[in-house]
Amino acid sequence: VALSFCVLILKDMESFATKLLQDFIIISSQYLHEFPLILIFVISCKEHLTMVLDKLLLTTQFTFKINEKVLQVLTNIFLYHDFSIRNFIKGLQLSLLEHFYSQDLSVLYYNLPEQASEKQVVLLTNERCLKEETQLLLENLHVYHMNYFLNLRCLHKFTSSLPKHPLGRQIRELCCTCLEKNIWDSEEYASVLQLLRMLAKDERMTILEKRFKVFKSSCAKHLGSTDERIEECLALFQSLDRTKEEEDDSGSQPKVLQKPDLYHLQKSLLEMTELRRSKKQTRFEVLRENVNFIDCLVREYLLSPETQPLHKAVYFSTAHALPEHSNAAPRIALHTARNNPII
Repeated sequence: VALSFCVLILKDMESFATKLLQDFIIISSQYLHEFPLILIFVISCKEHLTMVLDKLLLTTQFTFKINEKVLQVLTNIFLYHDFSIRNFIKGLQLSLLEHFYSQDLSVLYYNLPEQASEKQVVLLTNERCLKEETQLLLENLHVYHMNYFLNLRCLHKFTSSLPKHPLGRQIRELCCTCLEKNIWDSEEYASVLQLLRMLAKDERMTILEKRFKVFKSSCAKHLGSTDERIEECLALFQSLDRTKEEEDDSGSQPKVLQKPDLYHLQKSLLEMTELRRSKKQTRFEVLRENVNFIDCLVREYLLSPETQPLHKAVYFSTAHALPEHSNAAPRIALHTARNNPII
C-alpha cells in the first residue's frame, strides 16, 4: 500500500527556540510508522537582512544608528556564522543598550569655528540658549538623514544593475562605503560614472524612472526641485530621437554653393553663430548633463555622518564590544552536520 506523507515547512528555522525544536523532532520521529512526516526547514536569506536594514537603519523613523565598522561586524556574523536574522536583531539591540549605557555627555560636544568664540561662551553660560542650539542641531541632523537615505537608495538604483557591480549589489555594501568615507573619492565611484556614460538611452531612461519613483514615494521636502529636474531629464531623453530625425532631415537638404565674398562670408558666420545658440542639446550634451546631475546630488547629500554636529549622540561605533557578547555558531559546520550527521 502506497504511503502518503505529510510535508511540514518551517520557515525561519533559527527563530524557533532550540529546545522546542529538538523536542518536536524527537516526538515526531517516534510516530513515523503511524504518521509519516517530512520536515523542511527554511533558513532566512539575504532578502530578510535587506528588509531589516531598510526598516530599522535606513530610515529616519528610528534615531539610533550604527557606523560602518559595527554594520560590518553584524553583517559578517550573519553571513559567515549563524545566518540568523534573530541574532542580527539581537546584535542591534545590544548595540543600542551599549551605546546609551556607556556614552556620556561628551557626545554632545562639537567644534565651533574660531570666530564663534562669543557663541561658545553663550552656550556654556546660558542654559536656554544651549537647549535651543541643541534642538536646532538635532533637527538639522534629522533633515540630513532624510536626504542621505533618499539619495542612498537612488544611487543604489543606478549602480546595482551595472556590470560587475562596482559599488556592490546589495544596498548594505553601498551603505558601508558611504559611512566609511566620501564615496566620490573612491576608484569604484569613478568607474560607475564611466559606466553610466556608456549606458544606452533605454537603459538610462529605465534607471531614471526608478529613481523618479523613489523621489515621489519619499516624504522628503528638502531637495528642492530635484524631482522636476529628473522629469526634465526624462523628457530630454524622449526628445532625442525626434531631434536626431530633424538633424538628419536638415542635413539632407542640398546646399547651393556661392562664390565667396566678404559680405556673404560675414553673413554665413553670423547665421552659424545664431544657429549654435538656438540649437537643441545633442545626445552627448544631454548624457553629460545627466551624469553630472547625479554626481552633484551624491556630493551634496551623501556626506559622511562624521561631518555632522552631534552625530556621536546617535551613532554607535564601539564595534569591538559586539563579538564579546555574541555567541555566533559557525554556519559552515552546522551546514555540514545537517547534510551528513555521521561525520
